[in-house]
Amino acid sequence: MKTLEHLSVLKISGDDATEFLQGQMTQDTGELNDDQIHLTSFCNPQGRIIATSLIQYWNEAYYLILSSDLIDDLETHLQRYILRSKVTVEQSERMVFGIYTNNSVSNQQLFKSLSNDSERMLALANQVPENIDDFIASEEWIQCDIKKKIPIITKESSQKFIPQMLNLDILDAVSFSKGVSTRVKRL
Repeated sequence: MKTLEHLSVLKISGDDATEFLQGQMTQDTGELNDDQIHLTSFCNPQGRIIATSLIQYWNEAYYLILSSDLIDDLETHLQRYILRSKVTVEQSERMVFGIYTNNSVSNQQLFKSLSNDSERMLALANQVPENIDDFIASEEWIQCDIKKKIPIITKESSQKFIPQMLNLDILDAVSFSKGVSTRVKRL
């Protein structure tokens, strides 16, 4: 089985999830849709990246796909800011699968395209999708990220960079029109 085992999933749900995430991540929640997975990041109060993440909106919840070694840290960070918001942050048991877009998949509706990568698609599933023989292995996925200059923050590099140092602004992972965090007013 070729899950992308270097990635784990956090589920953010609740009545206030959209507004909550709008204040916590660099991506604009208004730009997210059910059809694509977007790159984003989560920063500490000093503007340093805690984690980069892929984010998918599906079934009235947000799924954050990030480095497995940071899932506990990001969950703890987000829990600090919930306060009275109607938001649940929990680790998901969903597995992450990757394929190339030229893959002839009968159940391709399960896979979503990446907004910044037209060659690969991701799926979050509780079990292995059927009729797929050529999943992308973790090592291959990481190599593709490197070739495409898509940064994935790990525990070792967490809180050492600001988004612009990793070209997240160029990769459309930062929205300058919405403000970067709850502590920053509209520009």
